[in-house]
Amino acid sequence: MHDCSIGDSMPLKVLCLHGVTFGGGVTRLVRDGMPELAKLPGVQIKVADLYARSDMIDPNIFEVDITVGVPGRGYISKAKGGFKRYVSLFLQSGIHARIVIRLAKALKRYNVIYMHSYKELVLASLAKLLSRSSVALVWHCHGLGEGAPPRLLTTLANRCQRILADSNSARDRLILLSISSQRIATVLNAVKIQANKEAMNLTLQEISQVSSGKIVILVAPAIINFEKGIHLVIEALVALPHTCELWITGNDANGVNSAYVSELRAMVNRLGISGQVHFIGFQSEIYGVMKYADIVCMPSLCPEGFGLVAAEGMALGKIVIVSNRGGLPEVVDRGRYGMIFDPEVPGDLAEKLKLALAEPARMSALTEEAAAYAANAYSYTRWAEEVRKELYTALQSGQLYHSS
Repeated sequence: MHDCSIGDSMPLKVLCLHGVTFGGGVTRLVRDGMPELAKLPGVQIKVADLYARSDMIDPNIFEVDITVGVPGRGYISKAKGGFKRYVSLFLQSGIHARIVIRLAKALKRYNVIYMHSYKELVLASLAKLLSRSSVALVWHCHGLGEGAPPRLLTTLANRCQRILADSNSARDRLILLSISSQRIATVLNAVKIQANKEAMNLTLQEISQVSSGKIVILVAPAIINFEKGIHLVIEALVALPHTCELWITGNDANGVNSAYVSELRAMVNRLGISGQVHFIGFQSEIYGVMKYADIVCMPSLCPEGFGLVAAEGMALGKIVIVSNRGGLPEVVDRGRYGMIFDPEVPGDLAEKLKLALAEPARMSALTEEAAAYAANAYSYTRWAEEVRKELYTALQSGQLYHSS
């Protein structure tokens, strides 16, 4: 049920920032989620792509604020320090300074800024400081990755009125960083199930011809890097029947990860399975690829915040196998609706894949139950209501803070 009393007395004027470089799960969440949120009473929402990319944000889907973005590449190298990192920061500093200035001017039109990345959090915090605005900041944390958190993360997060964690695992990690638990709420991500099923009508001609009659295992990151654990699936493929094929999506043009991509290709050749492994590049409509998959695997080594691909695989009736990192076990309800393996245990992934192939009747029942579970647990109706509630809570918290 909608809580219209809140919306009637205090309309939400929300600006959702979009600054991710590669169009993965966060982009899908913005693309699919903002229209659902805008349908709810009392919500006025616009989306601003920080780099003014028309291919990332479609004005036919939702309202767009074109006054914030600055055309540019926007990518900052993730190299751990060193020359490349500092050159990347220098090259992008001018663009980001202009974005902050433009965002500061735009803040007067909104009462809530909704963000999905650390970069967006930094830029919005600077814009708020520059404009001396009372706008409420809401940061939706989609995982923290491996290693030490970014500098100033705890300070900036504690200045947000609300923080949304996309799993309980992500919430727990935020609390360990001394971020106030009173500011954090868990809001599980969502899957636009019916639209995804319709998108499955798309075809991938060259791969479907090659893989006719094969058992397809899909690993579908937006970008290929070591933390995604793709090498684990390649190693496991050797233990499976030759009728099994591995499809790997993802952008492999990032220079930082080029060495890992080369290692993967060399591994495939060394193991003699080049005919079974396909690198099919970044896929903007992943569901057109996923329809060919029998198994969707997320072998991540890093603590994923949620694992949208796993939820999408469940919703589309695929066998889902995930690692035990971060929020992935939560997505499959601790193994009730999917299989979980431990990357630290040699051969564990291969055993789970063999089990999936050996028990088709059990897997059929599992995927049917998983699809029903996902339709309820990961619906955008639920997601939009929960996000709307947290945006209002942020707005009210901000007003209380500035009036005290």
